[in-house]
Amino acid sequence: MRRLPVVAGLFGLLAFACGGGDSTPCPTGNCTLPGNLVVKFTFDAYPDLKPPFPMDSCTDFGALKVQVDATGAGSGSSQLVDCGTAQATFTGLDEGAYTIALTPQAAGGASLVNAPIMGSATAMGPGTTSMTSINVPWDAWMGTHTGTFLFRISWGGADCGSANPPVTHTKINLKVNGQQVTGTTEQGSAALDGTANAACYPVSSNFPDDAKNVPFGPATFDVTGFDASGSAAFHKTFDTFIGAGMSNPTLTYDVPSVNCGSGSGSGSGSGSGC
Repeated sequence: MRRLPVVAGLFGLLAFACGGGDSTPCPTGNCTLPGNLVVKFTFDAYPDLKPPFPMDSCTDFGALKVQVDATGAGSGSSQLVDCGTAQATFTGLDEGAYTIALTPQAAGGASLVNAPIMGSATAMGPGTTSMTSINVPWDAWMGTHTGTFLFRISWGGADCGSANPPVTHTKINLKVNGQQVTGTTEQGSAALDGTANAACYPVSSNFPDDAKNVPFGPATFDVTGFDASGSAAFHKTFDTFIGAGMSNPTLTYDVPSVNCGSGSGSGSGSGSGC
């Protein structure tokens, strides 16, 4: 007989948890969680380059907001999110396929791109979270942009003096969108057009070498390291990217020995050059 109140209490607890009684934790009486579709966005992210270019930032283009439109199954949905959040989350979309349109905006809502950047996603229904990522490519931006090229150079994974053989002088040649870049770097005083040698700038220096006001976009960076006899001991041409704005990431280019064939440019770090 003493067990009856306990059993009755359990039944009451179950009824409360499932929506019975005077109150319920689910406002509609349905405890099923809605599904989420998360749209993440990046600007000029090129992870497959070696070294990879992580991305440009909102401030590089003056982007304050990003309009994200999802159309397709059901009635679709739109969101205007702060650029710095780097994503928009759609909750409760009908299950199915969606077309995503992404538009970075300046102050006042003006578009910063020539046309919305398109992508696709699939909402998986209640209780699920699906994700998609959309990258705004460099040639989608309106206007003309320049950036600061921040870089370091190592030689088979080693610094100038510890490379095998030691590198005394270097020559670099930078082209953006196939166009020759001129001028010299700020720290190492290296000619950007490959017309003159410069003393090897240590990869371990407190500050990276840099060039300001470089055209924005895909680039090639040709690097040669010379030994004390003046012979080319290290060489590689890198496919790379010059980001917009001043606050770009510092990229480290590891140049293989000319005795390593084409090389990967990754280096062993032992100073062997391969």
